[in-house]
Amino acid sequence: MAAKRRHWKEKDGRFWARISIPVALRPFFEGKTQLSEPLGGDLRHADKIHSAAVARLQAQIARADCYINQATPQSEPEQPRRLMTSEDQGKAVWLHYASMLENDTVKRSAMPTRAEIAAELENVMKRIEAGEGDPDRSISGMFNIATDYELLAGARHFDRMNRTRRLAALQAAVDAGETRHLDESIQRYVTEQHLLVEPGSPDWRELGHKLTRAEIDALQRTLERDDGVFRDSPSDKMIKQPIIPIDELAPVPLKQLFHDYIVSRRASGYHRDGGAIWEASINALIIFYWT
Repeated sequence: MAAKRRHWKEKDGRFWARISIPVALRPFFEGKTQLSEPLGGDLRHADKIHSAAVARLQAQIARADCYINQATPQSEPEQPRRLMTSEDQGKAVWLHYASMLENDTVKRSAMPTRAEIAAELENVMKRIEAGEGDPDRSISGMFNIATDYELLAGARHFDRMNRTRRLAALQAAVDAGETRHLDESIQRYVTEQHLLVEPGSPDWRELGHKLTRAEIDALQRTLERDDGVFRDSPSDKMIKQPIIPIDELAPVPLKQLFHDYIVSRRASGYHRDGGAIWEASINALIIFYWT
């Protein structure tokens, strides 16, 4: 008696390749329980092309599995916390100092220019000439007509005033040994770096003290910029750029790069087959390289 073929269906003299769909993947196939591909009515020909048909059906299953696994975020195991080192402190100090100056650069680029302020003043004059500022027509209109101009004209002044106040508060905090102004930044860094540092602990206070000094120095640099002096090197000798690059990227597996590429292309309407025709080549390359 001939052995029973796997993934095979025969009915009324016709033949099919058939494969069951795993329960978890059935929603992807609109509730179907199996996939099939017709092989014709010639047994010898059907038997010859059967393996290739099964492979195509299995590829559909594999693509569905890949798509669903990528679409469903996988919770990563929590990384254990570690003790803070002097290198961690140095990195935190430099990052805070550099980010303060970078934020100041971005903010300055968004400040209104002299031309924009002058244009708004001209607009105010035209509105007054048109009678919009007439108190007999509207008391509030008389005051509101120049609001936009005042905001533009005073933007740099108010920003400098805020930075000056922040600087004074931080200088007082250093003298008092307080960290409350930087507690949010400390917590963010400790969390991102998985450090074993508890709020209020000696390590927390030491890091807070150093971050406060870093921000004080950065604020002093920004006030110098107001006067046309652009010197971004810190005055506080504690603030040093780490020798080791700050952003050390972890290696990414080739297969992960391939899958990420296919996902991005599918989002643009390409590679609707999930990159099936390339996947075998990628796997062969990985096997060749690491064996």
